[in-house]
Amino acid sequence: MELSAVINHSDNMRLPTRKSEKLNKQDNGPVYLTKSGIEKLKRQILSLQLQTPELIKEVTRTQAMGDLSENAAYQEAKHQMRRAESKLFYSKERLKNAIEIQKDENDDTVHLGVKVIVEINGNQKIFEIVGPVEADPLHGRISYVSPLGLGLNGKRADDSVSVNGFEYKILEVK
Repeated sequence: MELSAVINHSDNMRLPTRKSEKLNKQDNGPVYLTKSGIEKLKRQILSLQLQTPELIKEVTRTQAMGDLSENAAYQEAKHQMRRAESKLFYSKERLKNAIEIQKDENDDTVHLGVKVIVEINGNQKIFEIVGPVEADPLHGRISYVSPLGLGLNGKRADDSVSVNGFEYKILEVK
């Protein structure tokens, strides 16, 4: 099936929106993403769009099984379809509001988009300052709005900052 047909078909198939889903969709502010984050989001949208026809087929197939009030397969298929639609909508909104993080090579301060090497308790750690959507502290990607991100923001090499009782010495900003 051609991609444009998948997109148009998925846009025509609508399930009722739950109140909780409406509340999740109200944030239309900027979404700061790295270039790789934008590409990942585009791949996710394409994947969801390609899954939609199969989900529609499954809803239709299970719907034909009889009594819908006691049809667990139908309820599950509907749930999967609703979840995919919600995720697709949310991903499209993120992409629409995405602002690619640009690195300023002349700025030696910690800010969105840079990597910073810090020393904490005698150990060196490398953090990349990213937007909240891409934050993954276990892999060294911290949000600029996190306590550590806010504490490091605007600082330079040789500065120190105390966050949540820990002392971070900035060794390098790159």
